[in-house]
Amino acid sequence: MKLSHRVMIGVIIGIALALGLQLGMMITDNFLIVWIIALLIGLLARVIAQLVLKNFDTSK
Repeated sequence: MKLSHRVMIGVIIGIALALGLQLGMMITDNFLIVWIIALLIGLLARVIAQLVLKNFDTSK
């Protein structure tokens, strides 16, 4: 995996964690649940980003 792809995935994970924290804060006040929601959204974003970049690499 190229360095640029790793940077893109890192940025996507950071944005997903921030959005997950915002969503978790809207849903509940329990800090543990907020972090679980944020981490699940971050993991989902990472998997999607890796699949998209992998498909993008194989199409060229």
